[in-house]
Amino acid sequence: MAQESTWESLGHVTERIVNPLKQSRSSGQSSTASRTPSGPPPIQAPDERLCPLCKGMLWLAYDVEYWDPRFAQTTPCPICSKGEQQTWLREVCGLTDEMLAITRKTANRTPDNAAAYDGAIGLIDNPMFFDTLHGSYGVGKTWLLAMIVNECRLRGWISIYTTAAEVMDHLRAAYAPGAPVAIDDRWERLVSARVLVLDEIDKFNPTPWALEKFFELCNLRYRDGEHCLTGFATNAPIGSIDGSLLSRMRDQRCQIHEVTGPDLRRIRK
Repeated sequence: MAQESTWESLGHVTERIVNPLKQSRSSGQSSTASRTPSGPPPIQAPDERLCPLCKGMLWLAYDVEYWDPRFAQTTPCPICSKGEQQTWLREVCGLTDEMLAITRKTANRTPDNAAAYDGAIGLIDNPMFFDTLHGSYGVGKTWLLAMIVNECRLRGWISIYTTAAEVMDHLRAAYAPGAPVAIDDRWERLVSARVLVLDEIDKFNPTPWALEKFFELCNLRYRDGEHCLTGFATNAPIGSIDGSLLSRMRDQRCQIHEVTGPDLRRIRK
């Protein structure tokens, strides 16, 4: 079985066909397919909500050079061909068993988190740009972001929860001399996930290299903000965040909410 890194989604291939067709039709140009009712059905546009790997195309093409024997061959998508989209999304989401139970039905809206809660609900159906939560320890910031991850995961989108320290640890391991860890797949997933939550962004070792890689990740996602959501949580004062990142967080298309209240860890049963 080929590794995921050697596949190219037929969704990506189809996008190169569908997008020019869409542009052509939107510009008023006609086509034989659009004029002939009895002709073949239109090409299905790739949709990651149908399958996060093949985008609903059911097959994967091998992403290899033309001299490779597998060039132009396809293989069934190992996720959607078995109806295991939600199983795969659950495996990659990074949430604990307890956090997997947090949805809009189980999360509590309180006077202390009302603005952050309402903002999160508004992002579930259209996850985009940045959502930053700040406040003291234990007030429920992580719980609200986990709700977003779960709700978007259940809608079929790749949604990931992780901490800034975990991201940095993985990158350090991948860049170490002789490292057995492959960086490409993990990095690409963090960059391209429809929803990425980075918790505890104030708790990783802020070396110049770490800051550079962290900002690179955030900036790539910010530039694609119309198509993806990045959530942040921090216990530190919002003004202590690096100026370049803070400027992006304060973009009018983004949200910043302070969550207040008691330490829920001390009163949670």
